[in-house]
Amino acid sequence: MSAARISLATAYCGREQTNFQLRRKLGKDLGSG
Repeated sequence: MSAARISLATAYCGREQTNFQLRRKLGKDLGSG
C-alpha cells in the first residue's frame, strides 16, 4: 500500500469516528429531552 492511501484511510476512519461520536451525543440529548 502507498503512504498516500494509508493516510487517506486514516483520515476517513477518523472522520467516521467523529461523526459517530457526534451522532451518539445528539441522540443522547434528544433522548433526554
